[in-house]
Amino acid sequence: KFFFFFFVVRRYPTLSKEEISYTCPYCRGDCNCSLCLRSPCVSQTSKRTLNDCEKIQHMQYLVSKLYPHLESIHEEQTKEIEKEAGILGVASSSMVIKQESCHDNERVYCNRCSTSIIDLHRSCSNCSYELCLVCFREILEGRLSDTIHKPAPHYVWKGYDYMHGGDPMPESCHAKRSVRGSELPRETFFVEDGNVFCPSKTDGCSGCKLELKRLLPDRWISDLLKQAENIMSNSKFPLEVPEPPAHCCSGSSLKAASRDDSDDNDLYCPDSTGILNEAELLHFRSHWAKGEPIIVRDALGRTTGLSWEPMVLWRALSDHTDVETSSRMANVKTIDCLAGCEV
Repeated sequence: KFFFFFFVVRRYPTLSKEEISYTCPYCRGDCNCSLCLRSPCVSQTSKRTLNDCEKIQHMQYLVSKLYPHLESIHEEQTKEIEKEAGILGVASSSMVIKQESCHDNERVYCNRCSTSIIDLHRSCSNCSYELCLVCFREILEGRLSDTIHKPAPHYVWKGYDYMHGGDPMPESCHAKRSVRGSELPRETFFVEDGNVFCPSKTDGCSGCKLELKRLLPDRWISDLLKQAENIMSNSKFPLEVPEPPAHCCSGSSLKAASRDDSDDNDLYCPDSTGILNEAELLHFRSHWAKGEPIIVRDALGRTTGLSWEPMVLWRALSDHTDVETSSRMANVKTIDCLAGCEV
């Protein structure tokens, strides 16, 4: 019996012997055996049920926040089409833009800046070199540098003891380490009469003109913009949520800094169940929309089957009866972030 409780308490350090005797972890919905960890429905979180009216209100709010970005994309594409029409000597309304084939799960990105491409872009018909509209505009305006990477910075390695609060190694043992990166040649683009040709280095084929192409169906962005405007104009709810007080109440804030010249030293720190309430949800949303960090308290206590215990995570990754899955999990590397080494 002693060894049984020792084994169970070791696996469930947050539960006492009395709690385990009263209700076992499986009945509590908190079992972390290998079988339960592999179950797709092991984690259950608290959810707030919304009625139809609330769902419509939240959807209209999302549309109102996404609208400025959609409007910016449409404006950028309109200017690009007008510019291309001027080069070809045709009316922008009669412009026919080729649609490039793209699979649903395929990510199209700019070969120069690696930014995801949404719709309109420049593409080489010969080698499929793709360029986003921002890079294309910078090339035309001559605002590109000749190198893609800055010289690699160096830092002094003072040893693992120093990283753990100990003394640094003797200066004679110090070694300089460089961050990955070096000066690499940028592609060379040829520009003529408002056209940009495929670069002569790296990924390009050198010589073929980059044509204006689209990924989405014709007028998809403009039609989506009109639908968003229609939703916002017919909204029965206020699209702007009142701003929360400058200082969150002491029960939902956490001091994170001590700056004398700032009134922003506290972090919003709500309880996981409190966010389910309408007023607290709006409060949470106002902070989240600004990109501010938020600490949600008691998140693990409100869920079932979710644990950050190291041994639980290890079993979830390594204990697999399937040979193929086990071989993949064996390749997972664990890094001690403080020491910077594999463990």
